[in-house]
Amino acid sequence: GIWQRRESKLLPGKSDFTVTFKRRVYRLFGEEEAAAFARSPSWFAPSLPDSRCPGIQAPPAFVCVIGPKGSGKTELSQSIVAENAGLELLNIQQGLEMPEEEAARIQAQKDAKAKAKAEAAAAAAAAAAEAGEPEPEPEEEEEEPEEEPEVAAKRKVGYLSKRILDIFSEGKGLVLEGMPPNAEETAAILEAKLLPEVLLYIEMDEEQAVSRLFVSPGPPPPPELEEDEEPPAPMTREELLEAIAERDEARKQEIRDEHAAASESVSAFVEALGSLNVVCNMLNGNAARRRVLSAASRRLAKA
Repeated sequence: GIWQRRESKLLPGKSDFTVTFKRRVYRLFGEEEAAAFARSPSWFAPSLPDSRCPGIQAPPAFVCVIGPKGSGKTELSQSIVAENAGLELLNIQQGLEMPEEEAARIQAQKDAKAKAKAEAAAAAAAAAAEAGEPEPEPEEEEEEPEEEPEVAAKRKVGYLSKRILDIFSEGKGLVLEGMPPNAEETAAILEAKLLPEVLLYIEMDEEQAVSRLFVSPGPPPPPELEEDEEPPAPMTREELLEAIAERDEARKQEIRDEHAAASESVSAFVEALGSLNVVCNMLNGNAARRRVLSAASRRLAKA
């Protein structure tokens, strides 16, 4: 209850950090939260039927759905939102993006800086011409320093955190879905304590990924020729089929490689959240997906 009271977040408790209050045992997220709860238990404890303390109410539901490309995570998330009133859907990657108003502000600053620099250069050139001196050499463009991955991740997670808290402040629950974040973003998410109540992760093998994502574009287009270049001899049927098969197999291998990388990211994200006592449920196949969807719907209905 500590973080829910302070920042509209409810974190999973751990058995190592417990406090007893009014004959009830509360599990807290960490040592800091346990100490704060022990100092003011009536402030942080959830409202109970037999309690007169101004405790907190259960926070809105927060479910995260992740999986590789083509796994059906978006369809599943949309189904959960459709079957449960009061839920908002947010894509992870979109949540990590810079808000349009901030991007516009930064671009305006860059434009103003470039304009001032151009005006200064024009004034220097005019002064040199008036004095009969050669025009000064233009200043070299300053390259913006590249942002460190950890710094960029914390900035992006800051955007995500604000969007999530805005949804919670409206009294709505959240289904956060998408591809798993990278290692730096995952670390920033854990540091910011953006932990869902339930994590649903979808697994599928690489051949399932190929069957869902691969679409053959058909015969290859004719080669582009230079102005005076002679067109090549037309392919025989066997050569054409061989060229199509080779191209298609190359694309299938790309899908396998992308799927393997995404699956590793899913496993890392699940391991990171599971280590913090977040409930993690794996889905594999349509039947399992329907069963977990039904269970998730019942759980959310009670939230």
